[in-house]
Amino acid sequence: MPKPLQKTYSELAPFVVRRQDQESGSISYEIWDERPTSHRRVAVLDEETSLSRGRARSDADMIARALNAAGGDLPSVAYLGTPYTKYGAGLDRAAADAAAIAARLRLAGVHVFSPIVQAHEMARYGGLDPLDNTIWLPTNKAMMTIIPVLIVAHMDGWRDSDGLREEIEFYAERRRVIHDLDPVTFTMRQRSPRTLLEAAL
Repeated sequence: MPKPLQKTYSELAPFVVRRQDQESGSISYEIWDERPTSHRRVAVLDEETSLSRGRARSDADMIARALNAAGGDLPSVAYLGTPYTKYGAGLDRAAADAAAIAARLRLAGVHVFSPIVQAHEMARYGGLDPLDNTIWLPTNKAMMTIIPVLIVAHMDGWRDSDGLREEIEFYAERRRVIHDLDPVTFTMRQRSPRTLLEAAL
């Protein structure tokens, strides 16, 4: 039986964050879907294991905000497009920030593939050149072929990224779903069919 509506329920913002004080003294934050037809706990973050240590509450709020902005309808599987060589803070920071975004998406229920996170770590620990596109582009294209949704993270340098431009064109030409993601507010907006058409031209 669905749980009865609670006072905190709002049709415009059904995803809420609840603080849980544990007997051990630790604090966790649970993200709940308060809709009566799908009442459930979505994710749990705590101060020890949050994506940004000591910022569990803000991370939980960010994920709840993204779910509310998307009406609870985030894609189940997505390809995460982020800048790399054009990121002003450098390659390591580009990969780290992409990883943080991917982790938040995963906590929100999205099975996400990030070519930057994968390639950067493989290059670092496998002795590969992170800028050799003959290594990375075939894998990226294979993943784009099978993953139906692209999420474009509006990180610094995203408009100038050649790789991200190619990923957007790949999805736009096939009239696939593209979401634009604000990495600060963590809100997403799906591009209109007209925008997809213009991007593909």
